[in-house]
Order: sequence, then C-alpha cells, then structure tokens
Amino acid sequence: MLHRAIAVTLLVPMTVATPDEGIAASDSTLSYPLVDTGQTACYDDDGGQISCPESGEALAGQDAQYSGFQSSYTDNGDGTVSDNVTGLMWQQTPDNIGMSWQEAVGYCSALELAGHDDWGIPTTKELFSISDFSEGWPYLDTTYFSIAGTSVSKDEQYWADYYVGTTVEGGSAAAFGVNHGTGHIKAYAAEVSGRFGNYVRCVRGDTYGVNDFVDNGDGTVTDNATGLMWQQADSGGGMDWGSALAYAESATIGDHNDWRLPNIKELQSIVDYTHSPSADDAANLGPAIDTDFFEITELESGTTNTNPDYGYFWSSTSAYFGGDSLEYYYAWYVAFGTAVDGVGDDFHGAGGMRFDTKYEGGPPGEGGERYYNFVRLVRGGVDAEISTGGEVPPDSGDTDPGNDDPENDPGAGDTGPGNGDPGNGPGAGDTGPGNGGSAVVDDGGTVINDDLFGDPGSGNLGFGDTGPGGSGPSRPELLQNSCDGLSAGDVCSLTGTETGICRTEFAGLRCVAEVAFTFARIYI
Repeated sequence: MLHRAIAVTLLVPMTVATPDEGIAASDSTLSYPLVDTGQTACYDDDGGQISCPESGEALAGQDAQYSGFQSSYTDNGDGTVSDNVTGLMWQQTPDNIGMSWQEAVGYCSALELAGHDDWGIPTTKELFSISDFSEGWPYLDTTYFSIAGTSVSKDEQYWADYYVGTTVEGGSAAAFGVNHGTGHIKAYAAEVSGRFGNYVRCVRGDTYGVNDFVDNGDGTVTDNATGLMWQQADSGGGMDWGSALAYAESATIGDHNDWRLPNIKELQSIVDYTHSPSADDAANLGPAIDTDFFEITELESGTTNTNPDYGYFWSSTSAYFGGDSLEYYYAWYVAFGTAVDGVGDDFHGAGGMRFDTKYEGGPPGEGGERYYNFVRLVRGGVDAEISTGGEVPPDSGDTDPGNDDPENDPGAGDTGPGNGDPGNGPGAGDTGPGNGGSAVVDDGGTVINDDLFGDPGSGNLGFGDTGPGGSGPSRPELLQNSCDGLSAGDVCSLTGTETGICRTEFAGLRCVAEVAFTFARIYI
C-alpha cells in the first residue's frame, strides 16, 4: 500500500519506557499512539452497570478506569476525515459495494478523492484505530464517518490485512476485516464478492501500527512505539474475567506493581498478523505475537484441531451482544492462536477479536465459550491512573445518598453524601463529605502530590470539593475553569509559574499538572 507522508500530531505530551528507566520522564512523540476505546462505564459479571470499583475491590481495573488518547477528528469538508491522533486520512463515506479482498485493493489504488491519488487498503491495526467502543452498533463515530450500508447491521465488514493462515470458509484465501457494526475483527473468505463481499474504507498517510519492542531483561517488554510496558510471559493458565482483573491488581513484575488488564485496543496493538498456527507456509507458522520478545503458553494438545495452538487473552473492555440484548455480559478478547468454531477448526483467524462470557455459567454469547482465558498485563499509558468515579446516572431530584454520577453525584437536587468522584466529589453544589484522598508517586517512589483527588487525607482539598479537608490548602489552580476557551491538549496556566495540560474529565476540560501525563503510579 502506497502512503504519502502526513505529519502525526499528538495532542498531549507522552513518555516512552526505556530498559534503564522503566518509564522515562521526558516527552517524546510516539510513532504508534493508541486511540482510547471510549468505554466510560464499569460493569459487573452479570452485565449490569455499576460504580467503578476502587483499587482492591472486586472487578477493579476495568477499561473505563483508565484513559488514553481521546479520539480527535477533523472533517475536511471534501469527503475525507483526518485523524488528529494517528495522522491518517480516511475516506469518509465508503461505497455501498460488496467486494472481494483483491477488488478492494484495486479500488483503493485507483481512488482519486479530495485531490489525492495515493489511497490504499488499510492494515488491520490502522482500521481498528477508528473503532469506537463508547456505545457500539455501530462501533464508529458517525459524527465523522458514514457507514456503507443503509442501516447498522452485522454486515458492516471492512477489508484489512490478508490472512496468512487457513480458515474453514476461506481456506488459504482469507483476509481480515473489522466489523464496525458488531465490533469484531475476523478473517473472512477473501475471494467472495457481490452481496457476500465486504466493504472497504480507503486510507492514506504514513505507516501506522508498527511496534518497536525492547526486552528489558526483567520479565517486561517495552513498546517504544506505543509507550506501553508489557508482561513478557503470560499468566500460564486460563481464568475467568473477574479473576483476570484481580490477577492484575496483585501482580508485581520487574519491580513494578501498577499492572493492569489491557483494554482491547492496547491488547490488539501487540498482535503479529504475519503469523498463525494454521499457516501453510512454515515461515508464517506460530502464534500471532512476536516470540522474539514474548513468551506464550501452548494449549494442551486436543484443545483445538491445530497443534500447537495458543489461547484467547482477556481485555478489560466489556461487550454486549447487540440487538435486544444490551447487557454487558461479555468481555472482548484477542485470539493469539486460532479463533475456532464449535468443532475446533480455525474459523476467524489468529489475531481475531471476539468476546466471551465473563464467568462459567453466565449467559451464552457467540458459541464456543471458554470462560477461562489467558492474561498478559500492561502498564503505562496517557493516564495510567485508576478512576473510581461512578457511571450510574442519578434520578433527577433523587434524595438517596451516593448514586455515583460521574459528573456531580449526588443527582440533581440530591442532598446525600458524595460518592468519591475523583473529578469533583462531592458533586457540584453538594454539601456532603468529600471522597478519600489519594497519593501520587513517581516511579522512584517519591511523593509528588499527597492528595491528588480529594479529602480527607494528609493533603489538599479535592478538585472543586467543599467538604471537610485535610491539612493542606485547596488547589484552585486545578479547577475546571482554568481551561476556558482552550481545547484538549492545550497548555494551560496554573498558579505561580507552573503550566499544565487541558484534559478531558468527566465534567469537561480541566487544567492538570503535566505529572498526570508521565505515567505516575496512583495509589488509592
């Protein structure tokens, strides 16, 4: 695919992990910045929306409790959309034509749009970068992107990489597609066209999605392209989703104890689409991960019809089935081995992305549930802090205490106590007590701010909090109105000579000290 250069512009400073420093303190432009999933709510095992648990509580560490680069697009007004995070330019409205994979390649190569003729078919990582998990169905920001079909359905499948393995439907002629209707990544029969073919959304820009791994020699691997640090070995065995979250909470690897379960975009970022256990070519045989840097457990022989084969890996991102089933009973996973059908054959490809029921005995989903999947932990990111702001919306006029509204719990007219919202607990106008304090330390253990989120505690009052405070002064320089007239990522002024970054919080933009963007560990 021919891509002309388009400059990649990041909206906030980032840090890159190095073997010597773990998480470096200097800013650097990332070559593979990951766009956040957009998931903002936490869920229990039975699909219900809950207040996000605090660290140490069951089901803590979900996708919604950490944030990455927020999606940022520009509608160019000429049939194209620019992604301000990845630097890629996209065809805004795909043609409603079902194509084979090869037809899609030819279509993009011949496309002339908005004065550009260097379009190409996207890679799987490029195409997945615009997937949006904030709502689903479609898994796409339709403010900027149009779907190809006349209505949202499971047929919103878009071509990406050719698959090196062999699938039931495609044989040795299969290719990956991202389904922006259902959210999945699956390998489809590549030579099917017409009504059974897939759509294509063409792209142009610099190459995106290339990893830059470094073995740190301490059981961890740093990807300098994304800024993330990974557990080198996997969990060694399967576990259900709740246990996977707990495993992350208790892990200490390479002298770091701030590990977490990766969200689905982070997990997909380390897939190696040049390998599959079902590949015909010996050069492509293996798990869909770079084994020069990562260790991966082989499945017991007979688990699938491919030998050796490898497992599915949990993400922290919850999923729902769609249609009339809106409960988040499931969680997304990536298949680093074959993504099999009910009889054990490779059906959707190594590197595919599907969802599984969160625990054995839970509601069935897509069929072939395993329930017990592997785990590979991650640390770092744009905002590597755990948030306990709730996401259960309040009832207007509610007088019950603590209903966990992320913006200003309690609800409108509520006189109950606050819920410990990290953004501004108690809520706007709330007279209840504030949330408990938190400490922020750098990677060497030095306390940076002894009470970042709230009081009581040994430090300052919480952001916008009027409840009883700790021993320190309040921090008016961190109030939301510091970013009036500015945009996310802009430099803002704190009191004195300090500067910060405007960051999207629950209730809007807030000026945050840059330390929040240097992978500081958060203890709650």
